[in-house]
Amino acid sequence: MLPTYEFFTTLRDMSKVQRGQMTLAQSQTFMKYYNLMPGAKLEKTPKLILYSAHAETLGPIVRYFGAEDKVPFTPEPSSMILFDFYEGADARIVAKYVDDIQTVDLFDGKSADFQVNLDETLTKYATEVGAAT
Repeated sequence: MLPTYEFFTTLRDMSKVQRGQMTLAQSQTFMKYYNLMPGAKLEKTPKLILYSAHAETLGPIVRYFGAEDKVPFTPEPSSMILFDFYEGADARIVAKYVDDIQTVDLFDGKSADFQVNLDETLTKYATEVGAAT
């Protein structure tokens, strides 16, 4: 489950980047994977970041948003979760689950609220799996 923890950490960092609290280059988890690309040079925040994984890894993410009753236990291979980060004074994040049959709204709110919820979830998650320090 470490990749899920790292994914949540990257989302939390993205909400900080969105509000100007850190740069993307300061996100250790994001840079860990970004630097694996040949010739990687981060000069500005990319307009699109693609995270690709198996459909079954969507479960913990869907659980975080409390939508497990709306999304199949075993999502189809074409399933995805889309995150839109809106900049500006009222920075917000919109998250949606999408598969061949449906689109489910997971989150639409302020970036700061998203970050607080993720911080609490990461602490709880680490405790549940025995990784808390």
